[in-house]
Amino acid sequence: MNALDTYRALRAIPDPARSLGWASAQTQAIHLRTLVDALPDLTGLTVRDLGCGHGDAVPLIEARGGHYVGLDALPVDVARQRWPGRAFVQRDALAGVLPPVDFTLLCGTLAYQSDRDARRLLDRAWASSRVGVVFSVWVPLAGGPTWVREWASRGRAAIGTRAELQTAYWVVRR
Repeated sequence: MNALDTYRALRAIPDPARSLGWASAQTQAIHLRTLVDALPDLTGLTVRDLGCGHGDAVPLIEARGGHYVGLDALPVDVARQRWPGRAFVQRDALAGVLPPVDFTLLCGTLAYQSDRDARRLLDRAWASSRVGVVFSVWVPLAGGPTWVREWASRGRAAIGTRAELQTAYWVVRR
């Protein structure tokens, strides 16, 4: 079973947060809030939520003045129903062209990727983001695996960690 198959299997769970791989809605909210709070004022900027799930980042991005675009490899019907009028696209972010945006948000998305695909995904997000990329990695080591620190060195990187969640949060700006 590959990572995407695991993610597909999770979608069958009736609890919305658990169906996206989160331990609870509270845990998901903490992760999203931590990443979005690390961003600057988003007024007039477009934020692509790569691995958008049900679009739970919509209110956080919009509250900061940003324009939200969600993208997920799995169906986005629930997100479209929850957030009518917002842009949600179902497609594999590792294939085809990613349209340019200002920021790309990856909250939990990298947990479903091999190291190789996670790097490819970050490379594609970086290449299509005018301002930067914000993401989380779930590891017990502060800052994430060595390859993450090396990847982040391409821009002006800032990191925050939450030891209780075994997560490192990265903002990499041009």
